[in-house]
Amino acid sequence: MASPIDTTRATIEAVRLGMFGDEKPTKLPPRTEIGVIGWVRANLFRTPFDSVVTIIASFIAISVIVTVVRWTINDANWFVITRNIRQFMSGNYPVDQANRLGMVVLLVAFAGGFTLYAYTRRISRMPLMIVGVVLAVMLITPPVVEATVPPVSTILAAGAVEIQSGTISEQPVAIIGFIARAGDQVVIQLATSTDADTALRNVAGFADRASGAVINNAANRLVTIAEMAALQTRMGSDLLTDEQRIALNDELTGMIAPPSVVNNLALNRSPVRVRVLSADQENVIADSTLDTTTSPLVITLPEDGWYLLEKNVSDEESVALLQTIGIYPLIERNITRSLAAGGSERISQFVRITDDFTIENPRPRIDGQNIPALFITDHQYRGDRPFADYLRVAGAPFLEQLNAALIPFVLFSVIGYGAGAGLVTISRRKISELPPNESIKKPAQSASSWLWFVVLIVIAVLIYGVPLLTPLRLASLIGLFIWVGWMYFAGLHIGKAWGNALFGLLLVIGIGQSIISENLSPNAIMTLVLTTFNGEPGGQLADFGGSSWGNILAVGLWLFIGIQAAIRGANARTSWNDKLAFRGLIGTTILWLIVVIGAFALASTLADQGIVDENNLLALTEPDDWGGLLLTLVLTVFAIIASFPIGVLLALGRRSKLPVVKYACILFIEFVRGVPLLTILFMAQLLVPLVNPVLADVPGVIRAMVGLTLFSAAYLAENVRGGLQSVPPGQEEAAKAVGLNSMQVTMLITLPQALRAVIPALVGQCIALFKDTTLVTLVGLRDLFGTAQSTVAQPEFIGLRGEVYIFISVIYFIGSYAMAYVSRRIEFSGSGASNNRNV
Repeated sequence: MASPIDTTRATIEAVRLGMFGDEKPTKLPPRTEIGVIGWVRANLFRTPFDSVVTIIASFIAISVIVTVVRWTINDANWFVITRNIRQFMSGNYPVDQANRLGMVVLLVAFAGGFTLYAYTRRISRMPLMIVGVVLAVMLITPPVVEATVPPVSTILAAGAVEIQSGTISEQPVAIIGFIARAGDQVVIQLATSTDADTALRNVAGFADRASGAVINNAANRLVTIAEMAALQTRMGSDLLTDEQRIALNDELTGMIAPPSVVNNLALNRSPVRVRVLSADQENVIADSTLDTTTSPLVITLPEDGWYLLEKNVSDEESVALLQTIGIYPLIERNITRSLAAGGSERISQFVRITDDFTIENPRPRIDGQNIPALFITDHQYRGDRPFADYLRVAGAPFLEQLNAALIPFVLFSVIGYGAGAGLVTISRRKISELPPNESIKKPAQSASSWLWFVVLIVIAVLIYGVPLLTPLRLASLIGLFIWVGWMYFAGLHIGKAWGNALFGLLLVIGIGQSIISENLSPNAIMTLVLTTFNGEPGGQLADFGGSSWGNILAVGLWLFIGIQAAIRGANARTSWNDKLAFRGLIGTTILWLIVVIGAFALASTLADQGIVDENNLLALTEPDDWGGLLLTLVLTVFAIIASFPIGVLLALGRRSKLPVVKYACILFIEFVRGVPLLTILFMAQLLVPLVNPVLADVPGVIRAMVGLTLFSAAYLAENVRGGLQSVPPGQEEAAKAVGLNSMQVTMLITLPQALRAVIPALVGQCIALFKDTTLVTLVGLRDLFGTAQSTVAQPEFIGLRGEVYIFISVIYFIGSYAMAYVSRRIEFSGSGASNNRNV
C-alpha cells in the first residue's frame, strides 16, 4: 500500500502534466551565437559601422604584417644582431668573467620559479602546453634547418674585365683570403643560373662587389625593357591626345635598352682555373679547371686557419661567376687581452659571419701587402633572400643563441618552482590548523621575500666582484646566508635543554664563517688595532691581507643579522609545532652542508683546471665597462630599490607639521620635478666633481645611479602623497583613539592603504624609469640604447638602424609588459586590492 507521501507526489505530477504537458528538451542556442563565431559577431560585426571599421582595420593590419614579414625575410640584415648579441647583453663586460652573468640569470630564474609557486594557485595545462610546444620548436628548428636546408652560396667574380655599374667600375679580384675549420668542405663550381639575364637577376647569396655589379646590371636591364614595353603599350591606346602621344614618344626615344649582360660579358663562356692554397702559399690544396660541363670541385681543408683562393679566366674578354659553398665573409675585431705576466696586448680576431668561427692568426701577406680578404663590408648578402636562406643564416643561428640562455633559464625556473613546493611540503600543516585567511603557501610566500633579498645581494656581488676571494672564503660567504636561516630554526628551540647549546654552537660557527669570509685573522685584527691607536691610518686597507675596520664591522653586521633571525624564530614558536621546527632545522643543516661543501669543491675544481684564479675567484670589474642590457637593468633596479624608501620619506616629510622638514621636502621635490632628467644626469657627471674633486674618481655608472635615484624619488614621493590623501581622515583619528602613536598610525594604518591605492602609479613610474635610462647614453654610458648606437656605427653594419631599433624595442616592450603584468597580479591579489574589484 502506497504511503501518503507517495500519493501526494503522484497527484502533484499528474496535475503538472495536465497543466503543462510533457516538458520539451531545452534547445541549444544557434552556432552563430556561441563560441568564436558568436564572439566575432558580438564584438566585431555588431553594427554596420563596426563591420566597416573591422574590415578597414583588418586590411591595414594585414598589409602592415605582410610588409614587415617580407622585409624581415627578404631584406633585413640580421647579422647586426646575431654577431653582436654579447655587446647588446653586457657591453664591454670582461669576456673571461662572462660566466658570472650566466650565474646571475640562473639565480633570477630560480627565484622567479620559487615566487611563481608561492603566489599562484595553480598553473593550468594550456599555458604549460604552449610553453612546451614553443620550447620544443626552438630546440628542434636549428638542427632540422642545418640537416635539411642547403648552405648559402657565395658568388665570386673572376676575370680581367672591368664591370661598369652606373658610374662605378668594379674589377674582379684574382686572389682572395678566407678562413675555415679543419675538416670543412668547400665546393666550387660555375654559377648555374647565368644562361639569361632573367635567371641572373634572381641569383641571391653573399657576393663580392664585381658579382654584385653583374647582377645589378642584369636587373637594371630588365627593368628598362619592362618600362619600354609599358610605354609602347600606353602609346597604343586610342584615348591619348596628340600632346600626350608626342611626350610618350620622346620619352621612349630617350630610352635605350642595354645589351644582354650575359652576352656582353661572355658570362661563364670560358674555363676558369681555380687553386686553393695554404696561407703561406707553399701547399696547394686543390688545383682544377672548371667549365659548365665539369663536376663541382669538392675540397676538404686540413686545418684551422687562413686559405687563399686563386681564380683566373683563360679568356681575357670573358667574366666568370663562381658559386662556392663553405667560403663565407668575415668580420675583423681588434681586442685588448690581459697578459698573465702583467700588461696587455692588442690582437686581431677574424670571425666568420655564418657561425662565429674565430681565429687569431695574422692575415696572409704577399710582397709585404695584406691580401684582399672576404670581409663582410665588400661581400654583403645580395638579392632577394629566399626563406630557406633566411632560416640558415638568421633564424637558426638566433634560435641557437636564444636556446643557450633560455633552456637553462626554464630549467632553473622549474627547479625553483619545485623548491617552493618542497618548502611547503616540509612545513605543511592541516588546513584546519591554519589561521583564518592564511594560505597553505604562507611559508613559501614569506621565504620568497627573503630569497629575493639574498638573490639581489648575490647578484650585486657577482656583477661587481669581491677582492681576494678564495674557495674557502666563497664557501663561507655563501654559507652565511644559509646560516641566517639556520639561526631562525635554532631560535624555535631556544629554551630547551639542548636548544641553548645548539644556539651557542651555531653562533660560534657563524663567527668563524664571517671571519673567514672577511679574510680576517687574529694577527690582522691586532695589527689593525695597534696601527689605529698609534695614529697610523689603520682604517685604510693595510698590508696584512686587506683587513680594515670595514671588515670587522661586516663581521658584526653578520652576527647582528643572525641574532635577529634567532629572535624572530623565538617569537614565532607559537606558529610552529615541534615536529615542523625540528624538520626545518634538519633541512637547513642539510642545505648548509651541501652549499658549503659544494661551493668549496666547485671553486677548487675550477681553480685547479685553470678556469678561474684560485686567489681571486671573482675579480673586481670596472663599472664603466658595464653596458647593454646589463647596465640598463642595473640602473633600473638600483634606482627603483633606492628611490622607493626615499620617496616614501619625502611624501611623509611633505605632510609633516615641522616647517623645516616640510619645506625642505617641498623644495627638493619641486626642484627635481622642475628639472629634466638629462640635466640631473649632466649635473651628476660634470658638476659634482667640480664641487668636490675627490668625487671625480667615482665611476660614471655610480653617479648615474645616484642621479636616477634622486629623480625617481621626487616623482614617487608625489605618487605616495596622493595615496596618503586618499585614506579617509577618520581612520587616523580612530587609530589614535585606541592608543596608537603617530609612527604606528603611519606604518600600520595609513601607509599600507596609501601604497595599495597607488600601485598603478608606482609601477608606471618604474616603467618610465626603465625606459628613461636611455638618456645615460648622452652622458657617455653605453646602456642598451647606447650599444645600439655604437653597433650601427661599425663599418660592417652602417645604415642598419631599422634592425637594431626593432630588436631593442622588443626588449623594452618585454621588460615594460612584465612589470605591468606583475602590477595587475598585485592589484588582483588581496595584498594589492584597495577595493573589491577585478583587474
